[in-house]
Amino acid sequence: GELREVLERQLAADALAGSLTPALPPAAFYEQLIAEVNGIGWASLCGLSPSLDELQLTIDDTARRAHVLTLSLPPDYPARSPVARAALPAPFELRWAPGERPSLAAAAAQFRGALAAHQSLWDELDDLDREAWVLEPKHPTRDVCHRRLALGGHCSLLVTLHPTAPSSLPELRFLGAERSIAPLRRALNSRLAEWRPERRVRLNLQALLGLALPSP
Repeated sequence: GELREVLERQLAADALAGSLTPALPPAAFYEQLIAEVNGIGWASLCGLSPSLDELQLTIDDTARRAHVLTLSLPPDYPARSPVARAALPAPFELRWAPGERPSLAAAAAQFRGALAAHQSLWDELDDLDREAWVLEPKHPTRDVCHRRLALGGHCSLLVTLHPTAPSSLPELRFLGAERSIAPLRRALNSRLAEWRPERRVRLNLQALLGLALPSP
């Protein structure tokens, strides 16, 4: 595709010039990059910086949710590791065993491992997004663990899930006029012991509040 052509044009231009400006990596950098992207598949490459030192890979998790892994490549890659960035609810850093040579395929594999750790969290958040009336955030990214849910009567509930224990009782904060939220707070507090981790967060909230959450 277009991204592959950009890389191959850069490599050809470097060979034609016979030398590179100091700002650009050596031709071997581009050869390595083309070979590695060939290995993981060009369909995974969704972005490439003009200077060709940063790329973005689209990687699906087990629920087929698409995630973007951004890799910043040093000029002497793969002698040095890329720096990874991604929208995850926990820090993500590439780690290499002694003597292990960094590669795009290995970086993608590490990222898939990180994605696997957050499946339950995203399942719960997706259920809230699909079934409840979410006031904020309007367009949440995958690193956001909270949702503000409409309860009706000008009241809302800020729900913050624990990234490592998403089915446990979340952090809850009522928002609205005190006279309106006081009965809801009392109802919830009186039923806290009824929280069941094997049940969806949304269904637990409904059971504790004694009401059906408004739908979108």
